[in-house]
Amino acid sequence: MLNLLFHYLKYLSCSFLLFSAITTYAANPDSVKIENYLSKLDKIDAKNVDSLVQMANQFSAEFLAENNQYGLYKIKADVGFLLSKYGFYQLSIKYYLEALQHAESVSNKTYTVKVLNAVGAYYGRKGDAEKSETYLLKAALLADKIGYFEGLISSYFKLGSLRISQNKPKESLVFYDKIDSLNKDLKTKYLVPDALANKGIIFAMSGNLDTALHIFNESYQYSIKTKNVIDQILALQNTGLVYKEKGDYKTALSNFNKGVILAEKHGLIENKIKIAINIPLLFFIQNNADDAYKFAKQLLKDAEKIELESAQIEIQNMMIEIAKSQGNYKLATQHLEALSSLKSKLNKQDKNKALAEAAIELDLYKTQREMKSTIDLLFETKKQRNIILAGLLLLVTLLIISGFLLLRIKKLNEKLNKNKTKLINSNNNKNKLFSIIGHDLRSAYSSTLGVLGLLKSGDLTKEEEGEYLDKVINQSNAALITLDDLLMWGHAQIKGTHLEKKQINPLNNFEKTISFYHEQLKTKNIELLNKVEPQIHVYMDENHFLFIIRNLIANAIKYTPNNGIIEITASLHQKDYIKFCVKDSGIGIDEDKLETIFLPESTSKKGTNNEQGTGLGLTLCKEFVETNGGEIWAENIISGGCKICFTSKKG
Repeated sequence: MLNLLFHYLKYLSCSFLLFSAITTYAANPDSVKIENYLSKLDKIDAKNVDSLVQMANQFSAEFLAENNQYGLYKIKADVGFLLSKYGFYQLSIKYYLEALQHAESVSNKTYTVKVLNAVGAYYGRKGDAEKSETYLLKAALLADKIGYFEGLISSYFKLGSLRISQNKPKESLVFYDKIDSLNKDLKTKYLVPDALANKGIIFAMSGNLDTALHIFNESYQYSIKTKNVIDQILALQNTGLVYKEKGDYKTALSNFNKGVILAEKHGLIENKIKIAINIPLLFFIQNNADDAYKFAKQLLKDAEKIELESAQIEIQNMMIEIAKSQGNYKLATQHLEALSSLKSKLNKQDKNKALAEAAIELDLYKTQREMKSTIDLLFETKKQRNIILAGLLLLVTLLIISGFLLLRIKKLNEKLNKNKTKLINSNNNKNKLFSIIGHDLRSAYSSTLGVLGLLKSGDLTKEEEGEYLDKVINQSNAALITLDDLLMWGHAQIKGTHLEKKQINPLNNFEKTISFYHEQLKTKNIELLNKVEPQIHVYMDENHFLFIIRNLIANAIKYTPNNGIIEITASLHQKDYIKFCVKDSGIGIDEDKLETIFLPESTSKKGTNNEQGTGLGLTLCKEFVETNGGEIWAENIISGGCKICFTSKKG
């Protein structure tokens, strides 16, 4: 139960860390304009964070030119809140710290308290307890000094949450008691339901379940009184968890079901899933594995429907344990593979978000430098205009300056566009590399480890062992080919393509490669016809030639069905070249992809036996063929299958 309570505490604390520092609009000549700007920023969703930063920079530049510190504070604090809400925490802290400087410059201590609390909450989420406590204590002391009690209660709440995360329940109670005392003296109810929930969690952590139950029931009654449905659902979940720990499974189930019905009634699907996760656990504890699995299966569908990945991971883990308890290791493996795929997807999303955040930070740095240069230039122009009195001389000077600036701006824009294109290409390459490493390789090894675990357990039949061993071999072969392609691609990207041209005999190289793929050809019963004549010689880098034909033959095997045919030919092409073709009787290539399969952004589809690929192989083939002075292309065959050909200089 304690683990589940901690889970709830994290959920509560995280939601509070996103508590906006933008809540009050003081009297200010520009308040209408500022509110309008904030409204525009708030309407930008999480998918367009770059647009959010760009718009914020425009507004900030305007207020900076006017030396409007109040406007700068409001923009920076609001953007810090929105970035934190959307998960861009590293960027959010930059804006919060800038907002803190602007709040201090306008001598508004209320604003300073709000941002100090937000910064303290950020470091608490990050796990830096020392920094978090420093900022939160500063906020509390300042709020107490100026009589800003709402900010003081907010500081106490965050300090209490920080103490819980440090496993110091007694110290955390001190802060929540201070909140109760302040609300009582001021006759307010600020953060009452949140404080009650955390107090209940503290007593539950300490093993005082009866007191925890009493507090959670009090929180539930309060949320009914205030008509806060989400707080009602959370209170029902916590009371259910306490009853489960006390062994009163019937009452626990009743509370969970009540919360589920309430969430459904108000269309709160995410909250429904989060409380319903506890129900299959109850069934499982009571040795009712069948009902637990059925309920979890339906719950997984609901979580997938709204793309709630955190719940999907929790449910998949639960279903793995249920399947193991039933001795159904095959089903457990299926859920393990699904879980591995889901985690790979989340890892990829995290990497993409990190790359996006880094790109935005780079753009932000460039924009700030340009903004400063522009402001400096504007002030310098004003100063000159006030000094220079002669109209003709002023006109000539301005024309010269304008022409120089236009030329400089044009050159800077050209340079910026070139750098932008390089950055986009670089990011695309990195994204593809991360995707392959994070998904293709990691998924293969995760699945392999799962199968090896099953083999080690000794619970499989001989037939199942053979089936899973074949699976491990296929996955390992695919991973090895992927790794080879990655190494060749990485070497070409980092050191460039190095040539060692010489006269080579293609037939020898084809025979070596065909021998390498003997087992794959045998497995799919594919007939391979090598029609390359021994007297043919070409002049090119032998390592490149081996890589090209290995990839083309591997692709032909992958996309040729069982009992198919592959044919390799070599013929004279345009007098001084030899044309090599690898033709298969496979599934062919979509017409709209014939021109793009050699591009870096192309993706590989599964083979006829679900063989995996990365898409890097053909990209490298094109690079190596062209580096050696040849051409490569693909074409479909009317009777079925496709043919990929490349040319090389005669030897």
